Amino acid sequence: MTLCLCAASLWGCQRKGISFVEMEMKGGQGRTVCLYEISATQGSFFIDSLRLDADSRGRFRFPDDSAKLYALSGQGNAHILFLIPLPGEKLHLQAAYDSMIATAQLQSQLNTIERPSPSLILLAYQKKSENCLKELGKTEKRWTGNYYRVSNRDSLYQVCVKQSDSILLWLKQEAKKACQNNTGNLVPIFIFNKMCGTHPVFDPLQEEDWNFMYSCISEMQKSMPGNPHVQRMLFNLKRIESARRNEALQKEMAKRPHGSQS
Repeated sequence: MTLCLCAASLWGCQRKGISFVEMEMKGGQGRTVCLYEISATQGSFFIDSLRLDADSRGRFRFPDDSAKLYALSGQGNAHILFLIPLPGEKLHLQAAYDSMIATAQLQSQLNTIERPSPSLILLAYQKKSENCLKELGKTEKRWTGNYYRVSNRDSLYQVCVKQSDSILLWLKQEAKKACQNNTGNLVPIFIFNKMCGTHPVFDPLQEEDWNFMYSCISEMQKSMPGNPHVQRMLFNLKRIESARRNEALQKEMAKRPHGSQS
């Protein structure tokens, strides 16, 4: 992928279909930003990197392909920012280098009420997810505090679980809204594959979650036929359903008297 530093003279070479992300990373002077692609079959893999200039600025250029998911990260930074750039879209990202998601502000030249940028939707969800992680951390810290070690552990544990479940339920409700409103892009794929700490937001082994995921993926297949992310998710969901049916059949057979036939 061609790497372009942010300079006014380069904007004139922008071609229709090519998308850009222009970055202003506070505290990132001379530091490196890495670009990754999230593949349906290979996981994440490195594509390119750039060194931010003296003003903490830099720019990546993306190919004409709206069916891919990308991630930005500073070196040694565990907080990765995910993006879904649309063909012809110019994204402007302002963030702190060492606290990217929490401080990120993103603008899109294609953002409209009728057609919101999936990158903006993705950023909003990532911020909500990060906030939920912080709340879960506070809940667990209260549980392991010295005061609670000498208290009624069983009742306090139940309070802790109830509070954690409440936080995750809120995130799940937000996730459902984002998925249902974005079956024309890869936002649901990102959400279905993300965890909130050690907790899955959607568990395909649970029938209710499986039904919701399958409904979204079926709609995505209509708008993005042949997309590898969609095809892989659909394959995995069908495989889980097949395993569930086989398990139910085996249990039914085990209940029958020995030697009986249907």
